[in-house]
Amino acid sequence: MFLIVKGVLPKPAKVILTNVSAETMHAVTVQVSGRSYQIGDLMPGVVTSVEVEPEGDSHVELRFGANRRLRIDTYIAAGSGDTVIATVTPEAVVTVDTRSPATIY
Repeated sequence: MFLIVKGVLPKPAKVILTNVSAETMHAVTVQVSGRSYQIGDLMPGVVTSVEVEPEGDSHVELRFGANRRLRIDTYIAAGSGDTVIATVTPEAVVTVDTRSPATIY
């Protein structure tokens, strides 16, 4: 279902992840409110991205390996088209930057 407000269609958000560790993160899933997106293995130094469509305003969480979780310290609005750029290791989220479509060139 799409909602049109003032002639603007909702846009999926994008999550861009970089594994800055020396370890592979296995079976990575990006979780947002009401939905999850499988990434697969995230090898050291690799950058990957996924478009996400949360069912409502949402935080972003990574799930991987044997029940491991990392919460990315950001908040995305449903349909906003925001881009979340995060560098991660299996132990922590190292950096996070959230940009709205107006600030992406």
